[in-house]
Amino acid sequence: TSQELASTVLEASATDADGDGLTFKWVYQGQTVAGPTLREDGLLSLSLVELELSAGVHKFTAVVSDGTVEVSDTVTVTLENSPPVITAFGGGTYNIFDSITLQGTVIDYDGDSLSYEWIAGETTLSSGTIDIDTPGTPVNLPPLTFAATALGIGEHNIVLWVADDITAEVEETLTCKVIDTTAPTIRLIACPKILWPANNKMRRVFIKAKARDDVSEELSYSV
Repeated sequence: TSQELASTVLEASATDADGDGLTFKWVYQGQTVAGPTLREDGLLSLSLVELELSAGVHKFTAVVSDGTVEVSDTVTVTLENSPPVITAFGGGTYNIFDSITLQGTVIDYDGDSLSYEWIAGETTLSSGTIDIDTPGTPVNLPPLTFAATALGIGEHNIVLWVADDITAEVEETLTCKVIDTTAPTIRLIACPKILWPANNKMRRVFIKAKARDDVSEELSYSV
């Protein structure tokens, strides 16, 4: 795959029964490839990272000469498109009144145009496309910021989904836990508020309670 291109090396070796001095070269598409190295162990190595190869079939020919006769051997390299590599971060625990910012980076070794989505359950929080100008270099996606109230109290899995329309899509999941740390408020009201005049008689007094919570409309209570 294109992701493995940086670590792929072609090697060729040759022997001569007469002990003649040999010259080596690698040929690609009819042109001598610059940059091969004749190592101390006698192998002629060619690192493919030095070549700008696109997906497809490529033939490389090792040519050896003793000054009189040239011989060659050919190796075929099939280069396939690599899926994007993604990293997502920003998960954690948030208060219900916080804002959440999620970020992601993508690497594509083929320079493809990528589509991406941030998904929470069945809801798409954000989507877009991004072009990769330099293959193999990390590119930051636009940050995604939203209110924690959009998720609600509880634990939520948020998926970053990326596709290049060639290979299988890739995804990474973040977990965001939304909590409520603000206690409800309660106010007690006596009716009547004042017992007057003092006449040694019992009077019925009602106590009313008003409770409020900025998050939930359902409150439980006990007396």
